[in-house]
Amino acid sequence: MFYRIYTVKLGSLANAKLAAAFFTETFEKDAHMLPVASIEIFFDSEGSLLIHVGATSMAALKRFNKYGDAVLEELRESFVCKTDKFTTVSVFRFDQAKAKVAV
Repeated sequence: MFYRIYTVKLGSLANAKLAAAFFTETFEKDAHMLPVASIEIFFDSEGSLLIHVGATSMAALKRFNKYGDAVLEELRESFVCKTDKFTTVSVFRFDQAKAKVAV
């Protein structure tokens, strides 16, 4: 798998929750058009977001990058934040099938 990882530092938990909701709504709305296998959004108590986007090929990830970068810029119009983005290749991943997650 190939991944694009976005980090967004918003400075407060309240802003991180709002930004997580923004990304969730945006990605859900456009999910049927996105060339990706997975998207995960995380936030921490210090007001940071991590967004992991997985694709099965580098070509698919490159197609997503234009869209993802535009969504990130849209967020920056509403929030003062520091952002970084990285493209990575998965070396190891353990994903136990049918594992229940408690939220």
